[in-house]
Amino acid sequence: MDDKPRYTRYRKVSSAFWNDAGVLRLSDRGKLAFLFILTHPNMTSLGMMRATMSGLAEELGWEVKAFREAFGEAFREGMVEASTEAPLIALPNFLKHNKPESPNVVKSWERILPELPECELKTQQMQRVKAFTEALPKAFREALPEAFGKPYPNPQPNPDPDPDPDPYKRSNHKAIGGECERGKAVEAVGDVALRCIADFDPVQEHEPDDTLGYHRALISEATGGAFKWRGGHLMRLEGILAHTRGPALIRERIVDALSNSESEAIRDPAAFANSALVELARELGVKI
Repeated sequence: MDDKPRYTRYRKVSSAFWNDAGVLRLSDRGKLAFLFILTHPNMTSLGMMRATMSGLAEELGWEVKAFREAFGEAFREGMVEASTEAPLIALPNFLKHNKPESPNVVKSWERILPELPECELKTQQMQRVKAFTEALPKAFREALPEAFGKPYPNPQPNPDPDPDPDPYKRSNHKAIGGECERGKAVEAVGDVALRCIADFDPVQEHEPDDTLGYHRALISEATGGAFKWRGGHLMRLEGILAHTRGPALIRERIVDALSNSESEAIRDPAAFANSALVELARELGVKI
């Protein structure tokens, strides 16, 4: 059996999700539909994915009408947007709760863009990504691909001949899923906070041989840059990552422990991270 780390995506949803006013207004099906989109295997680290209503409904085993109604609930709360030009769904506030863990993640966004269909919603989300990244440290800003600075070649859609103040109601049975006529406006909604924390396994955004550097950056960021890396630390970290459970344990025992609300009780994050690395290495039988 192969003991190499598995490079898969996973998400972590904050318990605060269930206290959000918008979420409380969703029906049970509305909550499930939104969580399904948020944690969907095709959702990228840009907060966008190629999808249609009919396809998502089929995955859940629902009737298309039922899924569309559930989707509409989250849409009206500002949690999700859908293009009427192309099969694209976006979470407008995704990066506010899922910031890139390293400049390498930002660089990897260039590989994601070609997988997403061109439309105004894609351009809007790219502009959100650009604005968010510009507020990050210099290394992140410099890593942002040039494509995020280029405008969409046809940013102004044809005006709707029969404007409706409620864009969701205006949508026909093909509007929300992106299976409609080209040239119609994007279903825009307000900038309402997503209120939930979800993050991809960032290894997805790197080549496997960057795993050591990525987790080193994770720990450095979690300690606020206080952790001073030495040869022994890197050897220990490399040994831990060689185990199947290694990446998940590093997140759980070090990164999450330092990032959660109880981390204020940890007076010396660097010492905590060092002790956790030593303990993990011992637990997994890593010898240096």
